[in-house]
Amino acid sequence: MVVDLEGVLSAGRTWRALGRYLVVHGRAPCYLRFLLQRLPLWPRRRSEIIAALRAHQIAGERVLITSASYQPVLEHFARKLGAEALGSPLEVADEALTGRLAGALNVGEVKAQRLHEALGEVRLYAAYGDTGADIPMLLLSDHPVAVYPDRRLRATARALGWMVLEPYR
Repeated sequence: MVVDLEGVLSAGRTWRALGRYLVVHGRAPCYLRFLLQRLPLWPRRRSEIIAALRAHQIAGERVLITSASYQPVLEHFARKLGAEALGSPLEVADEALTGRLAGALNVGEVKAQRLHEALGEVRLYAAYGDTGADIPMLLLSDHPVAVYPDRRLRATARALGWMVLEPYR
């Protein structure tokens, strides 16, 4: 089972770790700009997705959280849920993060390829995503779920008969 982080599983708290990093490294204005642009967009925690994740764990399934979020931030979040993390890799030099990516951002086809490499020949039982960029990941799954999807993912999910979770109105 694999689940996207921001917009699917989280309440948008991974940005706080990024903010702490920027503030500690003298980049508080960058953090403030990032925060002001995105804070109104962070969704509430998706308790139904967390419950689904727990059910998959109880069933003995391997659970991965995948995201464009930086790998160290994602690992911290995944540990709290007893899951594995597959995020965007950061460059390390002299045992310290440089602040640069050590590869492509973990989105779209890149995310699907990294997920395929992590799983080997194992087919995904379920996958949860929220945007059109998650379609390649969702196609790797026997039970794809579109969670509060954007327009592109909603159209694809409906065309392919995938489960769609919509916000309560």
